[in-house]
Amino acid sequence: AWSPDGRYVYFSSFRDGRGMLWRVSSRGGEPVRVWGGSGSLRRPSLSRDGRVLVSSTSTDDAELVLRDLETGRERSLGGEGDQQPTLGPTHGNPSLCSVFFLSNRWGRFDLWTQLLSGGEPVGTPRPVAELEGMESNPACSPDGRWIAYYRILGARRDLWVVSTSGGAPQRFTTNTEAETLPAGSPDGSRLAYQSARGGSIQVWVRGIRDGRPDG
Repeated sequence: AWSPDGRYVYFSSFRDGRGMLWRVSSRGGEPVRVWGGSGSLRRPSLSRDGRVLVSSTSTDDAELVLRDLETGRERSLGGEGDQQPTLGPTHGNPSLCSVFFLSNRWGRFDLWTQLLSGGEPVGTPRPVAELEGMESNPACSPDGRWIAYYRILGARRDLWVVSTSGGAPQRFTTNTEAETLPAGSPDGSRLAYQSARGGSIQVWVRGIRDGRPDG
């Protein structure tokens, strides 16, 4: 995960027997540990102002934990089995943000969201996308208008996009080979993802406009 100012890259790494979060200058150099919990920390994501870092941590059960990077204060968002968080802005209100995550509270992994204000939960979580199968690896657009993820249905893996304000998810890829791990460009005009088309796993890029394929 990039810091909003582009100066650092945050990443998870298993060292000294623990999965911890580190950061390194985008110019290179030695990594610095920024967070080491009792469990394994993975999938860091930062708020747009760079003050809040969210990560999934697991011991016997996974949970979501928010960390204030200025004070070091941590709090759990609750919900056993919640994982793969990503932070996104709330369109039209810079003081708010939302964390999107996967939850199996209904017996399968679906995409949910929790509104945050000042790093504190507001209200209760709500489901964002409900499809047959399971969702995985959500990625929020820079403007917070849509979430890309891949759906797992039997042996199929394909990309879908859903508006953060609700509505029916839209299928983004139709290839029969597995296509996974979406990531939006900083300007929100392109979506990069892994695809197994052609017999090997490679990174592909496709234009996206208003949450739909563009070109």
